[in-house]
Amino acid sequence: MLAHMLGRRKKKDPVEKAAEIIAKHHAKKDRNAGLFTELQEEKRRQLGLHPTLRPDPKEVRAEKTKDPLTKRQRAFLEELGLNPKEK
Repeated sequence: MLAHMLGRRKKKDPVEKAAEIIAKHHAKKDRNAGLFTELQEEKRRQLGLHPTLRPDPKEVRAEKTKDPLTKRQRAFLEELGLNPKEK
């Protein structure tokens, strides 16, 4: 009896239902489109953090690397004529 007084819910036409689902999907997609605000995007561009900007390539160290052989081992190799640096 209460349901009769409040009125029954009408079923939507499948086309209307699909249109509503698509509209909700697009609204949700637009809402989540940008992670950053316009000001944040501008700041990221200034700092070089924007994805379109490429980071500077890494430079090779100019420092000498530590010799893996001891002086004694190096002298022994030179004595045998097997110094790899001369090749």
